[in-house]
Order: sequence, then structure tokens, then C-alpha cells
Amino acid sequence: MRADRDPIHQAHQQWVRHGWAEAADGMALVTSIVRVNQLLAERIDSVLRPMELTFARYEVLRLLSFAAGGEMAMSRMGSLLQVHPTSVTSLVERLVRRATWSGCAATPTAGSCWPP
Repeated sequence: MRADRDPIHQAHQQWVRHGWAEAADGMALVTSIVRVNQLLAERIDSVLRPMELTFARYEVLRLLSFAAGGEMAMSRMGSLLQVHPTSVTSLVERLVRRATWSGCAATPTAGSCWPP
């Protein structure tokens, strides 16, 4: 991309122009990382959407598939996902509701409705 059309390059120039030269490189780096995260999240969502999954629910399913016996304490799952236990409970409840609604096995780890 040409520098005159690159929004991060343009922002860098603005930071320098407004007296933030020392921080401009770091700000450009952080802005680039945030943008890459946005692009990856959009791509992940587009892949999971047809399966009616969010990334958070997919993470729960992956953790359960890796766990011995397909079971894991909610507190452990919250720690691994770095979310509050209440969020884990909500995610699991939504997965169970979806499984029940669609006629899948009661546990997502059964693999009958979600990809391996």
C-alpha cells in the first residue's frame, strides 16, 4: 500500500506533527496489532457463523475436547479462557441450549453436532 493511502502511516505522521514523535513508532505498532486482530476476528467469525458458533463458544468446545473425559471444572475453564466464571457459565448454558434445541447430544463434546 502506498504510504499516502496507509492510515497507520498517516496517523504516525500526525502524531509526529503534533509533538508525539517519541511515541509515534510505538503507537503505529499498537495500531497495527489492533487492526490485525480485527481482521483475524472477522475471518474467524465468518468461518464459525454458519455453525452458529461464536469464537468464545468455539473455545469452550475446544477446551472440552482436549480435556480428559470431555469434562472440566468451570473455574478451570474460566482461568484458561481468562474470563469470569459467570461468563463461562453463560457460554456453557448457551451451548447446551443449542445442543438440546437442535437435537444434538446433551454434551457438546459428543461431537455429533460440532466439528472435531
